[in-house]
Amino acid sequence: PMLDIARDPRWGRIAEGYGEDPLLCSRLAVAAVRGFQGDDLAAGDRLAACAKHFIGYGAAEGGRDYNSTEISDFTVQNVYLPPFRAAVDAGCATVMAAFHELGGEPCTGSSRILRELLRGQLGFGGPVVSDWNAVEELLMHGVVADRDAAAALALTAGIDVDMVSGCYREALPAALAAGTLPIALIDQAVARLLTLKFRLGLFEQRSVSAGGADRLADRAGRRSAAKHAAHHACILLSNNGVLPLKAESLRLGLSASGSLLDLGHLLHGTWTLDAVKEETPCLREAILARLEQAGGCEALQRSCVDEVLAIAAAREVNLVVLGESPARSGEAACVTDLGLPPGQIEHLRAVKAMGRPVVAVVLAGRPLVLGEVERLADAVLFVLHPGCEGAAAITEILFGDAEPLGRLPVSLPRATGQVPIHYNYKATGRPPKPDDRGQIIWSSGYLDCQPGPLHPFGYGLGYTTWSYSGLHLDRSVLRTDGTLNVRVTVANTGTRRGRTVVQLYLRDLVSRWTRPVRELADFQAIALDPGASSELTFTLDAAAFAYRDPQGRLLLEPGTFGLWVGGDSDATLHADFTLL
Repeated sequence: PMLDIARDPRWGRIAEGYGEDPLLCSRLAVAAVRGFQGDDLAAGDRLAACAKHFIGYGAAEGGRDYNSTEISDFTVQNVYLPPFRAAVDAGCATVMAAFHELGGEPCTGSSRILRELLRGQLGFGGPVVSDWNAVEELLMHGVVADRDAAAALALTAGIDVDMVSGCYREALPAALAAGTLPIALIDQAVARLLTLKFRLGLFEQRSVSAGGADRLADRAGRRSAAKHAAHHACILLSNNGVLPLKAESLRLGLSASGSLLDLGHLLHGTWTLDAVKEETPCLREAILARLEQAGGCEALQRSCVDEVLAIAAAREVNLVVLGESPARSGEAACVTDLGLPPGQIEHLRAVKAMGRPVVAVVLAGRPLVLGEVERLADAVLFVLHPGCEGAAAITEILFGDAEPLGRLPVSLPRATGQVPIHYNYKATGRPPKPDDRGQIIWSSGYLDCQPGPLHPFGYGLGYTTWSYSGLHLDRSVLRTDGTLNVRVTVANTGTRRGRTVVQLYLRDLVSRWTRPVRELADFQAIALDPGASSELTFTLDAAAFAYRDPQGRLLLEPGTFGLWVGGDSDATLHADFTLL
């Protein structure tokens, strides 16, 4: 699992991770480790998980991959370290060190990071692997003069496996012979690796069948699971009622256009090296299959721009597929502008000028600046690398056969200049606050942009509506050895069955160290029929209210806390309580 907290979407590798929130990333880290490893690493359908990249890689300066980071020890402990702590506690078998330098030390050559923090504080005992060629790249960092010194520094720091560079193979025998490295360092690394190989059963089963993966589960079941996941990759950002598409609204047909409409393999996303292109339908094919029931197929033929606009003027609804290809996100795919690639917004404007309702499907691996897209389109479906069943899942959502189940794991900026932007920011001494004329001045904001994101963390619409009421805390004063039960009534106030994610946020109002204005403390998914309601209970113990000092010591301080419950990080249903 890639556990880097990422707050700057210019960094392409944000597409690989779990978003901007430490709790969400920690929960998914545990799920990934359990999913990879199961209860028995030696089982034929299990893998050794490798948590990466340790530590702070997601804060690369300027959103440029492989770049330096400057992160305080306090922020490392409370933002970047929790997912790795959760993975280690869940039994993660291996950890990968990061490429970059943190506070003047390349992670690959830092005993402070690998031995003191990872092994000492987190208690990790398994093998640590370098990232690709990172041992040799210690030369480029300027902390060693040659490959021999790079190997010695990395091994001393705690790197057990030198990935690709060959420095260990070339340099360590001579260093041992010369007495410049103790054999104990080799013994430690070898012991950790042999232990893992025994746990994996590699000494009992020497070979792996190339066809083994095909026997793990039935093919139809795997594709069904892929479609279920794809429904959760689709986030409905806006909708004035045009979605879901209705059969009667298609009496004049549906037009579909956009450069990504015909490229099925783009749905896989970054770092998909083994996909079978023929097994991934494009969005055009999936829509055509669905439209055979509605008689709108002729509107989807390949067309030049002029023909697209002529068709759009005559159709009841126009679908425009926008966004980034996977080549524009992922490793080494960093950008200075989070707007759509060239030509796409112009295409959307031209289709909108035809006077018919427009639905925009935006395919991406990172947050994009979508304010103008939302102003032009009647509905915007934001899709994050949905995989081999992505086209089918998107089509089902567009036609109302399925619900858009996704929620934003990151904040969507209004402008590139806002980044890094995240919901769990610090208040500062002058929080952003408009004056009587609505201007942000003499406070932490911009003169040329509204404060806050276009859409907040946790946000996502469905095809029904929700209300949150009856917030009740079972006590207003809580002792540190007790638990707090938070009850809230959730109601489906719309006309069709739906599913939402109920989110609970906390704020420590007075603390020794500055705390975020809100922090996700828990969340639950719930599905209800129209008109139905249900009371949910969140149970919080002292761990929910604690944080760590720069040395990693857990702090649990008395005082007043704020609590909010709702559908995203802008939740307004509020209560306070006191911790003694």
